[in-house]
Amino acid sequence: MLWTYFHVSVPDANAPFRLMKTDYVAEYLPLMPENYNLPNALMTAFGAYFHRKIRFIPISFKPRQGGTNSINIRKIVKIGRQALHDFCEIQKAAAKKRG
Repeated sequence: MLWTYFHVSVPDANAPFRLMKTDYVAEYLPLMPENYNLPNALMTAFGAYFHRKIRFIPISFKPRQGGTNSINIRKIVKIGRQALHDFCEIQKAAAKKRG
């Protein structure tokens, strides 16, 4: 989806760990709707889209030790539909900012 809307390719847009400077967050956070569901993915996409200096370092995780995934298929589909709509609107705002 990030390639379709922003023409960027990143290794894992929704990786669970990222380190960002406050000026980076302050610059791009206003482009997202309030209560946006996938902020990590967009913050990563913005870095690539606006040609910011970003670096990806591979890390590994141990498999889940217990519990179950709290998001079921119905929720995933709903999140996906909303993301399609939001990405379209956010891409317009990002393109306007980019000039």
